[in-house]
Amino acid sequence: SPDANDRWMSGIAINQNGDIGLMYNISGTTGGNVYPSVRYTGRYRTDPLGQMTMAETSIVAGAASNTSNRYGDYGSLNVDPADGLSFYGTAQYNPTGGWSTRMFKFSFPPLTTPDVKVSPKVFLSGPYDIATGLMSDALRSAGILPATEPYTGLGYVFTGLPGAGGTLGSGVLSVTGNNAIVDWVIVELRNSSSPSTVLASCAALLQRDGDVVALDGTSPVSLTTPSAAYFVAVRHRNHLGVMTGAALALSSTTTTIDLTSAATSTYGTEARSMVGSVMAMWTGDVTFNRQLGYTGVGNDRDPILVRVGSTTPNSTVAGYYTEDTNMDGTVIYVGSGNDRDAILVNVGSTTPNNIRSEQIP
Repeated sequence: SPDANDRWMSGIAINQNGDIGLMYNISGTTGGNVYPSVRYTGRYRTDPLGQMTMAETSIVAGAASNTSNRYGDYGSLNVDPADGLSFYGTAQYNPTGGWSTRMFKFSFPPLTTPDVKVSPKVFLSGPYDIATGLMSDALRSAGILPATEPYTGLGYVFTGLPGAGGTLGSGVLSVTGNNAIVDWVIVELRNSSSPSTVLASCAALLQRDGDVVALDGTSPVSLTTPSAAYFVAVRHRNHLGVMTGAALALSSTTTTIDLTSAATSTYGTEARSMVGSVMAMWTGDVTFNRQLGYTGVGNDRDPILVRVGSTTPNSTVAGYYTEDTNMDGTVIYVGSGNDRDAILVNVGSTTPNNIRSEQIP
């Protein structure tokens, strides 16, 4: 569309940042004779929709007309699996003496975007203690909190930057008191007009007092995305996630979001549980499928029994498991402090067949 030259035999791919590469053949007479050649263009994830914003760039220029009655048997474009960002491709062009195949690689300059900083506050109902107003850090004190985020292993796909991965800062898990780490969580920024669309997400850490912090254990959570309005969601591996009831204007100046307060609106209905005088995320989603079920297919109760041993329901198993709904470091099916009863309470003790669903779209 930029001119009267013909463009055909395209290949397209999208990298892990959401940037799109588009390669194609081109020929025509605009700007002089353009013999069958290969060029590319593309767009960053944050560019206006429906536009290829990259300048058209030549991969290889042709030098002769095509004399065959067929063309382009081998065109392809794919993301380099080694880095997830650059694009590898192959296409035909016409040098002197007949057509040939060119293999190529290209990438886009890193997008310089100011970081958006958020400081959410959430409570997990499983480890929350009404008497202290804090969550238990039993997983940390037992030395079973993993050094890397657990969500990729649960099938969660991070979006944008910083995405998955990251390294815990030195000494983060040695901190005690109110700022001791309870567990890993996910922070998501979602489209203001389409809240089901995640634009950026990352792993973060949850402190006993509810503060969600970056992997250094103290800083606000920073995501590489333009200043704009976003829905902010926090998710956990065995609690139902929670999201702000409206899109919030975010920027490089840290925005504090207190999701433990009933005064802070949340998306959906009954998105949080009232625990004492605070709001907390519902515990019991041991299958990480965004709902709580006590009975029926795919319920959250049976995995607890399987974890301790179906033939030995009185057994207990210590470790870092999603079946540990109260997050005390031990999976228990029956008896005091068991992990099963919380699921029944949260779906409704008198209505055990109910399903409670996460209110994030």
